[in-house]
Amino acid sequence: DWDFMWSIEACYNERKGFQTVLDFMDNPTMEGSTIVNPKTYSESLGSNAIGNQITPLQVADNLNQMAVESIAGVQKLKAAGKTPTMEATILLDDILAMAYLGKYYATKIKAATELSFYAKNRNVEHKEKSEGLLEEAVDHWATYGEISERHYRPQMLARTKMIDWQAILEDVKQDVELAKRF
Repeated sequence: DWDFMWSIEACYNERKGFQTVLDFMDNPTMEGSTIVNPKTYSESLGSNAIGNQITPLQVADNLNQMAVESIAGVQKLKAAGKTPTMEATILLDDILAMAYLGKYYATKIKAATELSFYAKNRNVEHKEKSEGLLEEAVDHWATYGEISERHYRPQMLARTKMIDWQAILEDVKQDVELAKRF
């Protein structure tokens, strides 16, 4: 409900802990955002019920596009041939880490949407696509963690509790198993 209850860096909810793909399916969106969650989207597709609202696939595509542009921008800067200062190196790595976190969320949102379609129509293609997307999300999280660990150590933070990318990676991997058992 409130910003302090959500840690985007850890995919962590103050009340529930790690937010799984199942949580993403039916999680309420921010009031007034005009974004619909995957369950609402899958249940209303083909009707005019969602109108001009923003779909989860649009959110995912936007996140992915911004991540791709960020990664390309960092690569361009690194290819310029200048030896960056330590501060510049850390900044570029922070941008890369956030880009891979964006790719993680984009992929997880798509997976939650596919799983919502599977819940609605039991078409196994949706379930299989969700599983594949969640496996891709594992790779994005692993890259995010690897880049983050270049300059930061796991640590206790007031809002996020413990942020440890490798420990959270185990939760991320469990999303694949959740989709398989769904």
